[in-house]
Amino acid sequence: MRMQRRGNYSWIFALSLGVIFGFAALGIDFFRLQAVKTQAQNGADAAALAALIEFRQSGDTDNAEAAAAYVTEQNLVGETVGGMEIDIAWGTWDFNLDRDLAWTEGGIPANAVRARIGRTEESESGELPYLLASAVGYDSVELWGHSIAALRYREIVVVLDITGSFVEEFDEAREAVIGFLDTIYDRAMPGDQIGLVTFVGAANLYTPLSPVTDNYSAIRASWAGLSTCHLWDEMYNNFYQFIDVSFDGEKTWTPMSQGDFLVYMGNDAPHMSPCYFGSDEPPMSYADSDTWDSGAGPYYKEAGTSPGHGITTAITEFADSGDEHATKVIILISDGLPQCTGEGESCDQWRVDYGVDSADAAFDDQDISIFSVSFNNPTDSDQTDYMTSLVRGDGEFFETPDADDLPEILQTIANAIPTTIVK
Repeated sequence: MRMQRRGNYSWIFALSLGVIFGFAALGIDFFRLQAVKTQAQNGADAAALAALIEFRQSGDTDNAEAAAAYVTEQNLVGETVGGMEIDIAWGTWDFNLDRDLAWTEGGIPANAVRARIGRTEESESGELPYLLASAVGYDSVELWGHSIAALRYREIVVVLDITGSFVEEFDEAREAVIGFLDTIYDRAMPGDQIGLVTFVGAANLYTPLSPVTDNYSAIRASWAGLSTCHLWDEMYNNFYQFIDVSFDGEKTWTPMSQGDFLVYMGNDAPHMSPCYFGSDEPPMSYADSDTWDSGAGPYYKEAGTSPGHGITTAITEFADSGDEHATKVIILISDGLPQCTGEGESCDQWRVDYGVDSADAAFDDQDISIFSVSFNNPTDSDQTDYMTSLVRGDGEFFETPDADDLPEILQTIANAIPTTIVK
């Protein structure tokens, strides 16, 4: 009887061992499957990233899909590198909607891509084989990685110094920002926007944030007319009063008093460069009068340099006209340290601090990245340090003593503006 019981225990143990082995096999393969699924997911993420970067650079979906396929072939999924099936779809992603509703396959204009990579029966790598579970009847399994990634639209404000010290190099600066606009337009998404702020001792919104694809020609024409004196017409129209001389039907200009003119130009226009500073000739032809001496100059005083005012004006424009989900970038171009002409060191220091505080507010409050471009001739290490201190976020610092380098610098920045992906 005791020997019979021992035989029964042997059979029970043998059966239990088979069950235990089966569960162990399934457990080992289950954890392996989860690890390989993670590899597939990473591969899908990489494919989506590659597609969007290429799409941002070239605007060509065929090139983008080729980039995604190339990256997929470099990924390890299981014990196999490459050989996966890949499926790419284009569509739109609405950042204002919940994730479950944000993706629309086939939506136009495309700003998002869905990448699926998998090991399937039809793929070169085949399904993922089980290691131990085949002993209990499971040979292989199909698996996929799935990723949807979207490009945030870009909003860019160029903040340009137009102080009198920049006059000699201004033509190069203008051509540089126009070339920058051309590059952004060539690679623009429909939601990308661009604007321009100019500054002296205060700032002026020269062109507001506007969609690049819809308004490119108008923006370019406006920027092509930019000069350090671009506000002169505004000042001229205020300086002269238009009079209709009724007896002969002709019209003539009557100037303000010289005192009123200097007050207006000197104190009420700190956003303007002193276009005719120190000139011996009047800017326009007009009759001399008892209140104005032809050839008097300077016509109004220099208002100094305040990058902080330019940055603050850009921040306001982002808040007023921007998209909260966009990638926001300021490109600051200046040729000098902040300073107040004739106002003393305390005012200079205030403008220095105001620039840093404005850069902090840009990044901390609205996540705005700042690229800083310093035209530094003659070289001033204090200017280098200060312009470097204004870089924020994904921005970078650039410096040159040669204005001819400005176009190349801005082209580099156009390529460096980050591609932000949301999954």
